[in-house]
Amino acid sequence: MSENGELKKDRIHAIIETVMKVGQGDFSVQIEPSGKNDEIDSLAVGLNMMIDDIRETHEALKKSEDKFKAQYKGLPVPTYTWQWDDSTNDFVLIAFNDAAEMITGGNVAGFIGRTAREMYAEQPQILEDLALSFKEKTAIKREIEYHFKKLNKTKNLAVSYAPVPPDLVMVHTEDITEQKKAHDELLFNNTLLETQKETSIDGILVVDDQGKVVSFNKRGNEMWNIPDELVAAKDDEKLLSFVLRQLQEPDEFINQEPDWISISITDTGVGIAEENLEKIFEPLFTSKAKGIGLGLAITKTFVEGHDGTIEVNSKPGKGSTFTVKLPIRKK
Repeated sequence: MSENGELKKDRIHAIIETVMKVGQGDFSVQIEPSGKNDEIDSLAVGLNMMIDDIRETHEALKKSEDKFKAQYKGLPVPTYTWQWDDSTNDFVLIAFNDAAEMITGGNVAGFIGRTAREMYAEQPQILEDLALSFKEKTAIKREIEYHFKKLNKTKNLAVSYAPVPPDLVMVHTEDITEQKKAHDELLFNNTLLETQKETSIDGILVVDDQGKVVSFNKRGNEMWNIPDELVAAKDDEKLLSFVLRQLQEPDEFINQEPDWISISITDTGVGIAEENLEKIFEPLFTSKAKGIGLGLAITKTFVEGHDGTIEVNSKPGKGSTFTVKLPIRKK
């Protein structure tokens, strides 16, 4: 074989070796052109350009992957990644983030490689949700009560299942134990308040800081004899005026025989500072940017002029309740 033929063979062999290295993931290699500007050099130049493109794409993918891993690890919500495994016909736990490690007290690391059936044999709902999310390629949200055996703690979790094709399901588990506790306490307190309101011997009218009538109890309806058509109209201003007018003309409305009529008006505003409670009925005192401080002073004068009393109970940030009591004139 001629010397020229040997050189061509070596050049082609060098190209083949470079392509093999690229196939093995080495994107730093390049083919050195011979300077002959023949078809082999043209092939070398084309391959170098292709290698450059592959290297840039690989680097971009690597940056994107590193960014995703950092975001995944730093998610504030405990997150677990499950992968479908045909050999076990089950999901296998392959990854978790820092928040998941924290909520499990570090125990989750021992479950890597375990199947879902091993971990949740006593909680079939979790197995069903994993399978459904994977099969239907749909997100699922559910609230569950979960017992962490190694921590011996039971927590309320908001669980979200998110499929990631082709074979992953990411599971986000937010600890809502305190939120659930606060919600249950609020529900209990509201139920208790409603019970107290309905069993009270006083008429109770609840009005928010916008003048909207939130509710009134059965006793109030009996005392004030509120017409059904006024309730049905849902006109808060007229309903409130109807009730308040009875403070001026109680004999026209009251068909009961108690010694006093009592009306409480509650708002859900910012409340009144404790140091201002004794001042709010003084003329010209106001804590508002707009106002001249006469409304409550006039109201107090009017109520006391009818041998009545007006009191206020307020908690900053929770609202205020004004209670007016007037004697019923006996004929």
